[in-house]
Amino acid sequence: MKSKEGEDWPREIAQNPLLVFRMIFRFAIDLKAIETELGKHGDQRMDVIRQALQDSGTDDMKPDVETLEDAMERLLIVIHTYDLEVSHVAVGVFRNISSGFNLERRHCLEIGKYASKIGHHVLAVEWIQFVQEMTVAKGVSAHEVEEVDQLLRQVILDVRNSNWRRKLQIF
Repeated sequence: MKSKEGEDWPREIAQNPLLVFRMIFRFAIDLKAIETELGKHGDQRMDVIRQALQDSGTDDMKPDVETLEDAMERLLIVIHTYDLEVSHVAVGVFRNISSGFNLERRHCLEIGKYASKIGHHVLAVEWIQFVQEMTVAKGVSAHEVEEVDQLLRQVILDVRNSNWRRKLQIF
């Protein structure tokens, strides 16, 4: 597959961290969900997908949740190292340069959850607050709004508890 500029599409993906993340997310999360759902109904379409992956030679290289976590950690490192705004990165802007690609609400939510899981609470709060803004703007269900609000409260509580433990260690 060639792009308009004549470059190979794998090179284009590799040069954009958001495209890499989205591709890994598709394999690790979306494909797994499709496989589970089709398996419940005895659907044979998953066999076609598996065969296509084998034929393309990518079946052995299929990213899993661990690979997704590695990608999220690398993205968090880039954001921290270059002091990037989460809200800009989520819409595909790196230092005033648009990549032309963005992250979906569910991507941002997973990154926020992962940042909290590994103790990057400040970045977790930023990601989850961004998701909260997206949630309100998109007009999603009250259940989804409550889920994001609850997650944000939990991360803020984790930050407070972490700060409190550090203060206790000083004495």
